[in-house]
Amino acid sequence: MITAHALPGPDGAPFRVHLALPPDEAPRPALVMLHEWYGLTPEIDRMAEQFAAAGFVVAAVDVYGGQVATDDAGAFALMNAMRSLEAAALVRATARWLATHPRGNGKVGVTGFCMGGALTFVAACHVPEASAFAPFYGVARADYLDPARTHGPIQAHFARVDAFASPAKAEAVVAAINAAGGRAELFTYDGGHAFMRASDPRAFHPDSAALAFERCTTFFRDTLGA
Repeated sequence: MITAHALPGPDGAPFRVHLALPPDEAPRPALVMLHEWYGLTPEIDRMAEQFAAAGFVVAAVDVYGGQVATDDAGAFALMNAMRSLEAAALVRATARWLATHPRGNGKVGVTGFCMGGALTFVAACHVPEASAFAPFYGVARADYLDPARTHGPIQAHFARVDAFASPAKAEAVVAAINAAGGRAELFTYDGGHAFMRASDPRAFHPDSAALAFERCTTFFRDTLGA
């Protein structure tokens, strides 16, 4: 079940998160989830519940201030208006909240999809409150990335062929992080862009989604605790 919460942002203004809890009462690691370019949609709620069922406390952050796009043109406009470092500040605020959540174990990771995948790379460089990161098919602009200051291991998931999020760009970022002394790995999949989006039969690739989900949840259990 998803519950909505208003958290205080860095400037004191509230922002919205959707919280999904695991089925048992044991302390569990927490994840900040970052949405695609459409906004905080029912598909992101579904994904949050899927990760929660796997044993994580999940808070999906609305970085659009309540706006949701209904088509690609609207999504493009919302994404262009969004400021990555301001979004990273919301991730930091959410990570602090999750670190002390009564259902959590004190450890926090970050994951996201498409635009949210790009923001996950940004968070790896700008959110020290989190300690593991799993971006899906999204790479941020180079001026938001500093390979020498990542705050934990990164496991990236990309399509082998993707006109929107080139795996070659992901390979370059991962190589730069490892060369700077960080820890990053990249997995590629047969599905195309947005292969995790189960609500979209044009994009969803079940085999890729299942394998990526298994790898991602194992990564977070290994880095954040079971």
